Amino acid sequence: MADGLIGNVLWSMLTRWISRLIGLVSTLILVRILSPADFGIVALASVFVGLVEVSLELGVSAALIQNREVTRAHFDTAWTFSLIQSTSAGLIIAA
Repeated sequence: MADGLIGNVLWSMLTRWISRLIGLVSTLILVRILSPADFGIVALASVFVGLVEVSLELGVSAALIQNREVTRAHFDTAWTFSLIQSTSAGLIIAA
């Protein structure tokens, strides 16, 4: 059990660090390509999108984790609610 846990933690850390590395590389590429004013706009948009992502993470997954007797209906409802949240957030960001 402990070996599986350690392996899962290592994979989780690896994926997180790879994601951060990709973000750093893409930021460095954008710095070289865009003008300072354009990069500022991209940075502000990234902050806004990040805040929307954080707000979307609240609630649904925590509710599923805390419920000890999760049924198919719970997963279906969580998926539908997440879809509605994501679609709404996408429309807000696009506006």
